Amino acid sequence: MDKHDKSCKQHSSSSTQQSIESFYLPNDKFKKQLINSTKRKLTNVLAECCAVDSLPFSVCRGDGFKELGNNLLKVGRQLGATVSIEEVIPDPTTISREIDKIYSARKEQLISYLSTLDHFVITVDFWTEYQTKISYGGVTLHTYSEEYGLLVFVLACKPFDLPSQTADNVRLFTDSILESYNLPLNHVKYVVCDNENKMRASFRYDINRIGCSAHFINKIIEHSLCIPNPDCEDIQRLFNSIHDLVVYLRSSYNQCKLSVKLQLFCKIKCNSAYSMLSSFINVYPELNMVINDKAQKLTFAQIDFDELISFA
Repeated sequence: MDKHDKSCKQHSSSSTQQSIESFYLPNDKFKKQLINSTKRKLTNVLAECCAVDSLPFSVCRGDGFKELGNNLLKVGRQLGATVSIEEVIPDPTTISREIDKIYSARKEQLISYLSTLDHFVITVDFWTEYQTKISYGGVTLHTYSEEYGLLVFVLACKPFDLPSQTADNVRLFTDSILESYNLPLNHVKYVVCDNENKMRASFRYDINRIGCSAHFINKIIEHSLCIPNPDCEDIQRLFNSIHDLVVYLRSSYNQCKLSVKLQLFCKIKCNSAYSMLSSFINVYPELNMVINDKAQKLTFAQIDFDELISFA
């Protein structure tokens, strides 16, 4: 080796010989051009993917999709172009079986983290799916971290499997979920729920119950807009006109012509009145061009935009 090393030092390298730098990108400009070219190709591929597999265009924004893309890049570097994608992608059944394993592992991690908490608040809610009439219960936990701020964990969202939704059964359902995370309810804990009598009775003992402020506000708005009141006639008339227009537009093809999707008011959905008014205001300048029905045009013409802004 010493002899070889001395021999190499005696001969200068040829000026035509390629250096290692020639195999790297020479400058940032070329790198940017290469990235833009690749991005254009991926745009076409993603558009085809969304069309063929009926996926939303927003799928590429998800953290899960980005993680998948990063791992596919790593696999491509390791295996090269000699391996087909069919050999690498697992079967859907195999993927579905992995969910239970991931859930169990993540739940154990969450239980370990929750055991370190000194303060947290539980939120409980129940609802019924309109089509199937199946009742569901949901329990979430809220806590505050100096490092991450407000943290919210969905502990469970599953069918309500008890015979009836009595106060005792609601408490039993909630306690069973919390016990699976080693979180018993007691007098030093707080629970937030709506102000229905059944929910109030469910958390009457051994717990500090707080009425949901959003539920209070939503009820005030609901009573102001939906219950006949001589003092609110003008506002109710304005609100009903907007509601009728939103129903008309959402049920017609004209919705797709608008830049923003109109939101519909729902009595049981918190903040839905504001969501409907806000979406209506956003597309107000566009409505005159998309409303074709004469009766709806008249309704739209009678809306005082300044009054609407003051109301919203």
